[in-house]
This record gives sequence, C-alpha cells and structure tokens, in this order.
Amino acid sequence: MNPIQTFFSQLSERFATLSQGQKVAALVLATVTIGSILAMSFWIKTPDLQLLYANLSEQDASAIVELKHPTFNYCMQTSANKTPQPLLII
Repeated sequence: MNPIQTFFSQLSERFATLSQGQKVAALVLATVTIGSILAMSFWIKTPDLQLLYANLSEQDASAIVELKHPTFNYCMQTSANKTPQPLLII
C-alpha cells in the first residue's frame, strides 16, 4: 500500500470509532475549514481599488486613460445620468 492509501484507511478507521456527536463535530469542523480557505482565497484575489480622481470632465478622464501606465490598472466608473464618477486605481 502506498502512504496515501494507508493514511486514508487509518483515517477512516479512526473516524468509524468516533461517536455520532464527534462525527458531526468533525464534519462541521472540516466544512468550516474548507469554506474559510475558499473564502480567503477569493478575498485575496479581489483587487484593492482606491479612489484616485473624482468629478473629472470627460476630457480629463480620457487624458488619464490614455496614459496607460504599465504598473497601474484602472477602473473607470460611469453612471446612467452621466455624472462624473471616480477613476479607481489598482
């Protein structure tokens, strides 16, 4: 038997010896742990947008977008009522 199969067979044997309450607690703990790891991985991947400029005219906003600085990603927000929105920087 390889080490992985041995590990899982021993784990299943130990799990079988647990009481019903301990099994439920172990499964809840495993689910919470996996869920926390997934949530943190999604949270880490989200970009941190900071307000750079607000209330820019269309001409000024287009001039900034034309710069296309290689180290900065930007997100231009527009609204339906054509109110100038912030230029966010990542």
